[in-house]
Amino acid sequence: MNMEDYLYGNKLHKPLGEEPDNINDEDWKELDRHFLGTIRPCLSRNVVANVAKKTTTKGLMKALSNLYEKPSAKNKTVEINFDDELKALILSASFPNSWEPMRVDVSNSVGNERLELKVVQERCLSEEVWKTETDWSHEEALPSFW
Repeated sequence: MNMEDYLYGNKLHKPLGEEPDNINDEDWKELDRHFLGTIRPCLSRNVVANVAKKTTTKGLMKALSNLYEKPSAKNKTVEINFDDELKALILSASFPNSWEPMRVDVSNSVGNERLELKVVQERCLSEEVWKTETDWSHEEALPSFW
């Protein structure tokens, strides 16, 4: 659960903002300390060790944000874009062994040119249609999701 959501859900969010004008400093510090006492037990030991010196809720939330919201190896989303030729090779490599002649044929047909996914897909579909129409053993046909 997001800590900020937890605080808002329990109406404990005021110290996340600036100190209001209508509250004196001593009451504000007491309220802020109450919020810190609510948040800290929710944190694991190693997290508390990283933010132990924070004395305000706002400072604690900023430290937690810096620790966990910035890109790192643990929380970074990695998007891999395969180029057309690599997709074609992956598709071709996924064919059953009985499709080896078709794989070789596609590979030989492009020569020194780049292999295109569209070519492999079209050849794959025509091979599947041919095998279906000629009562080829469907044990080694492509799975239905192709």
